[in-house]
Amino acid sequence: MGGIRERERGDVKNAKEKGKGKGKKEGKQEGERNGVLTPATKAFRQQVLGKLDLVLSKLDRLISDNENIVFTIIKQSENIVNAINGIGSGNKKVFAFGVSIPRPKEKSMPLSVTITNEEAIDITANPVTSTGKPAKIDGALSVSVVSGDSTFTQDPATPNMVTLVSSDNPGDTQFAVSADADLGAGVETISDVVTLTVAGAKAVQLGLVAGTPRAKV
Repeated sequence: MGGIRERERGDVKNAKEKGKGKGKKEGKQEGERNGVLTPATKAFRQQVLGKLDLVLSKLDRLISDNENIVFTIIKQSENIVNAINGIGSGNKKVFAFGVSIPRPKEKSMPLSVTITNEEAIDITANPVTSTGKPAKIDGALSVSVVSGDSTFTQDPATPNMVTLVSSDNPGDTQFAVSADADLGAGVETISDVVTLTVAGAKAVQLGLVAGTPRAKV
């Protein structure tokens, strides 16, 4: 009989201890749901914020070291902070930190000119950098006819110039003009398009000419 009572007391004690453990666990979960962060959650949040600060500082240095390059940085700081502050609150929050570092856009400067079918025109290249400063190219311009009947000529004495020669028939001709921007052993091609519109030459005078006199009828 005594052994049975001892077992009963032991069962009651174990049940109480389990209840205490369960109560602590539920209390911890309830506390996190109510915004009370555990030490582990606080440490994790601080770690995330620390890494974020490190990324931002590196980006600032990157921008300052590359003044000639345009950087677009999308900082969703408010969403990030709100999401980090929500860690451990019981609400699942997702945040995204996006950084876009695009390459400088390759600027094409198409040129359109109009001449008559009796004319020619010189086209000269004046290379510039992305900030508009004068630059050099390696070698002469490379020119080709994309479409149309007009032609071109080049003089080795003027490597940065090409002469466009109109066709006899009116119409458009497209020329592809390119050059090597790499002054070293490599090749970095930059190119533009020139559209030459040829119009028929207009009469500027009547050009009256007298014939041989003859008897009137």
